[in-house]
Amino acid sequence: MEKASEGTSVYRVLEGIAVLTSLAILFTLDLAIGIHNILYPIAGAVTIYGSNHLRRCRNLYQGYLWGIESMGYLPDKRGLYIAIIKAISIVEILLIASGISLIIYPIAGLQLGGYTLYILLISLFSFALVAIIGHFTRVELYRIFLEKVRRSG
Repeated sequence: MEKASEGTSVYRVLEGIAVLTSLAILFTLDLAIGIHNILYPIAGAVTIYGSNHLRRCRNLYQGYLWGIESMGYLPDKRGLYIAIIKAISIVEILLIASGISLIIYPIAGLQLGGYTLYILLISLFSFALVAIIGHFTRVELYRIFLEKVRRSG
C-alpha cells in the first residue's frame, strides 16, 4: 500500500478505493435487486463524496506542479498535466450533478426511466478512469518534485 500511496497518504488511496468499490457494489445491487428508492440516494451521496475526494487529489497535483514551476522548471509534459487537472475538474462537476440527480429524483418520486442507472454507471467509470490516470500523474509529479528539491537544496 505504501507503493500505491507514493506522493500522498495511505488514507487518501484507501478513500479512493472505498468510493470506487462502493459505487461498484451499489451498481451491482441495483441490477440484482433494484431497490431504486434506497440505493440511488446512497449512490448519490457516495458520488458527491467521490467528487470531494477528487477535488482534494486535484489540489495535491496542482500543488506539486506549482512547486515544480516555482523552482524555475517547466516539465516537458506540462500541457498534459494541466489537461489532466482540468479533466479532473470536469469529472468533479459531473459527479456532483450525478449525485444530486441520484438523490433528488427518487426522493421526489420522479422517474427518469433507465437513465438513472446510466448516470450511476457513468459516475462509476468516470471516477475509475480519473483515479487511474490521476494515480500515475501524481506519482510522476511527485518524483519530479522530489528530484528538483534534491537538486536545489
